[in-house]
Amino acid sequence: FRYGVYASRLGVGYDRDFSSRFGMRADLFDINDPHLQIEGLYSFSDSLGMIVGVDNVFDHPGALLGVQYRK
Repeated sequence: FRYGVYASRLGVGYDRDFSSRFGMRADLFDINDPHLQIEGLYSFSDSLGMIVGVDNVFDHPGALLGVQYRK
C-alpha cells in the first residue's frame, strides 16, 4: 500500500506480486474526479519487463501497453 502525489494529484496505490515475474498495481487518484489505473507487469529479466493495463477505468477506459527498464 502506498500514498502520495500521482499525476500531480493526491492518490493511493496498491502493489501485489504473485510471483517473482508477475505482479499487478492499482492507482486511485484525484478526489474530485476519481481516476483508477490498473496495470499488470511481467518481468523478462531483472531489468526488462512489459506493462499491460487499463487507464481511467471509471470514465473512458483506455488500454495501456509499455516497457519497463530498471537499472
